[in-house]
Amino acid sequence: MLAHRLMQIKKTIGRDESVADIGTDHGRLLIALAKTAGNNHPKLIGTDISTGPLKYAADNLRKFNLQNKIILRVGNGLEPLLPGEVDTVVLSGLGGYTVVDILQRELRKTKSFGKFLLQPHQDIIVLRKWLLEKGFSIVAEDMVLDKGKYYFLIVMKPVPSTEEFTPLEIELGPLLLRKKHPDMEKFLTEKIERLLIISQNISRHSKRPLEREEVDRRINEYGEVLQWLRS
Repeated sequence: MLAHRLMQIKKTIGRDESVADIGTDHGRLLIALAKTAGNNHPKLIGTDISTGPLKYAADNLRKFNLQNKIILRVGNGLEPLLPGEVDTVVLSGLGGYTVVDILQRELRKTKSFGKFLLQPHQDIIVLRKWLLEKGFSIVAEDMVLDKGKYYFLIVMKPVPSTEEFTPLEIELGPLLLRKKHPDMEKFLTEKIERLLIISQNISRHSKRPLEREEVDRRINEYGEVLQWLRS
């Protein structure tokens, strides 16, 4: 059974979409896609930077008799792919800085694919900022709670965008806010609770008034968004 975060990715992929999963690990996402693929048998490619993880993926493919439906390749980032070889490229389970590095390293190749599904395990704000600085289009966003951790999914198309967002929208996810995502209220409530604890701890140290002022500002900012979500 797929983890919630991988299921979140799978449900955004059509049955006939060709897909490359960068850093595929055990190949679980591709296996799930192969099992539900359409009659056109779209190309499914799993890559990893070393042969070790791909060995586990290959074992899993044999286990499900899918070795003829999924291609495994060794290489760094987008390197193993031909320009425009697949409809959709998945970058999941990596840090935001790593995702930026992969996309930036071969910008021309990045722009050759139709769609990217980006789900970093940390530094999501760094990734959003970079995408917007490059003028790429964030066309959809989603979030999911998986084993106590929130994962954010960005659906990006490498085509020009003129949309501008505030720093708070970039931090929280402009499209998540726009559609009042049902998990956003719980996410913000937890952030405020953590910041309240930090503010209380700071108040015991009179030499840190500016730091407390910043924390309290963020609490108020999140509180206003929370109030809007509940309206």
